[in-house]
Amino acid sequence: THGGTMDNKVVLINESPFIKFYYKDEELPLPNLLPSDKINDFAWSHDGKYLILAHNSPPFFISTYKCFGDKFLKMPNPMISVGTSSLCCKFSPCNTYLIVGHEKAPFLSFYKHRRDLNSLYRLTNPFFMPKGAVRKIEYSNDGQYVTITQDAEPTIFTYKITGETYIKLDKDK
Repeated sequence: THGGTMDNKVVLINESPFIKFYYKDEELPLPNLLPSDKINDFAWSHDGKYLILAHNSPPFFISTYKCFGDKFLKMPNPMISVGTSSLCCKFSPCNTYLIVGHEKAPFLSFYKHRRDLNSLYRLTNPFFMPKGAVRKIEYSNDGQYVTITQDAEPTIFTYKITGETYIKLDKDK
């Protein structure tokens, strides 16, 4: 798996030793405090300043880095661990919210990205939560909806987002 910042300055390749960083075809030194196990997914903030890794390394199963040009600084872990491998992750279009999909319950975790404090705060889970491992998360371009793909019925469902509240749409019963 690979991908880059929105301006294609930095590219991430997921291979042994689980991660490599490149800038203009030159491999960069790895940042300190990398996950010790497989990285399942990653998400860049839309401004290219933050990188989230979804992985199998306990206890937090996600890692956050702030990017300064070609340097990566490890940010603090969220205050609350979900205790299960992270399979996928996605920033909202406004870079304020992050959703992480997991292998086991609670299957999703919702965070608010506090740039002023360089940290992630766990939000309250919505009333309707997935019943299976979450494989994909996609926000609408306007950030008002998010679609989740899971390993249970319904395999795909959508939340409407109002502020920090996620409400499952009825059409996905």
